[in-house]
Amino acid sequence: MKMSVMSLKEQIIALNIDLEDKIKVGQLLDKRIEKARYEFDKVELVVRERYANSLEDEKNLHKELSEDLTRKTQELVAEKAQLINDLKDRVSEIHQAEHDLQAEIRSLYREAERQLEADRKRFKAGYEERLQKVYIVVSLLIFHEILFVF
Repeated sequence: MKMSVMSLKEQIIALNIDLEDKIKVGQLLDKRIEKARYEFDKVELVVRERYANSLEDEKNLHKELSEDLTRKTQELVAEKAQLINDLKDRVSEIHQAEHDLQAEIRSLYREAERQLEADRKRFKAGYEERLQKVYIVVSLLIFHEILFVF
């Protein structure tokens, strides 16, 4: 029995040593897990910050691009409106020039008609005088013929 008690004591001591070793290994593993979790948390924090910064940078970039496009669009719309107004002014100037030209043409036609009417009146007024001149010329020709015939 002594052997068996001894053997049991040895087994208990061996088990205690084994248990203590396992506890120490467990504690070491717990410390390593804790260290790994700490390192993982640091990495996770860095990744989250980078991701958040990246998203913020992307957001700012797109906001700047959007504002730039909006500004350029507004400038182009304003330029288009100015060009349309300039074009309307030019069209109005052309219409006014056409109107003025048509008025001048009408004035020239009226002046030409007045001139023609005055020429017609002078021509008609000179009809008797011309007729007298023709009679005189014809008379002279006839007289001339008569003189040479005899």
